[in-house]
Amino acid sequence: MIRYLGPSDAPAMSTIHRKSFSAGWPPAEMRLHIDKDLCLGLGDPLSAFILVQIGGDQADILTIATHPEHRRKGLAKQLLSQAETILREQEVQTLFLDVSELNDSAKSLYKACGYQAVGRRPRYYRTPAGRVASITFSKSL
Repeated sequence: MIRYLGPSDAPAMSTIHRKSFSAGWPPAEMRLHIDKDLCLGLGDPLSAFILVQIGGDQADILTIATHPEHRRKGLAKQLLSQAETILREQEVQTLFLDVSELNDSAKSLYKACGYQAVGRRPRYYRTPAGRVASITFSKSL
């Protein structure tokens, strides 16, 4: 069941994020997002989550992550769909996100969910192998 996340979820969010990205965010940063952004999660214990920053009629997906043991089960798609529903109710018109140009599974997910590539940011992400570009996607809600 999808639920709003609270401060007690921050350590699990941090663990999942660290297992999903080379530069994982610490629990303190997760708590900051919980306090000000749309934060949804799946599972108890937490198996996946999404963080969305809302600014007027636009929003940005800051991150979406699934624990490695729960990938390929459609959890990210469920979270994305629920976030979009909530954002529509809040009269958000456009949702944006950035994804590493090397992350083929994420790019496939976003394309399958109706997102379109609208830009590229060279050397946006820092990885252990060096800097890589980000592809910016958007979707009209």
